[in-house]
Amino acid sequence: MIISKTGDKSWRFDYSRPYTKKRNSLSFGSYPTVTLADARIRREEARTLLSQNIDPHVEKVRIENEILNTNNNTFQNISNEWMAKQDFAESTIKGQQRLLEVINQHIGKIPIHEIKAMDILKVCRIYEKEGKLETA
Repeated sequence: MIISKTGDKSWRFDYSRPYTKKRNSLSFGSYPTVTLADARIRREEARTLLSQNIDPHVEKVRIENEILNTNNNTFQNISNEWMAKQDFAESTIKGQQRLLEVINQHIGKIPIHEIKAMDILKVCRIYEKEGKLETA
């Protein structure tokens, strides 16, 4: 635990980076938001990573980026970005948005790299049942 001059308390783990052997610190959060038990668990996780020659800070950043990318790379977010960049006529935009609304109900929240052919086929089957074969 580190206590600042202002009285703020935070949990910190000091370690040497596996490859450069330079000193580094990893913060686990402030007290009492992060309890002693949580800080000890996080410290043990960091020690486990260090025993595998993995820098805990680098791993933490990698996981945060992975979560961010997964949340931002959903079909819905990418399709919305794509629509925003298009220079379609108003009627075309409305038609595309209606189509994307149906698609997004089924696969919109799925990260783009996890969408399988069967997911697309399920959406096509919806239009097929409605007799909209050109749309499917």
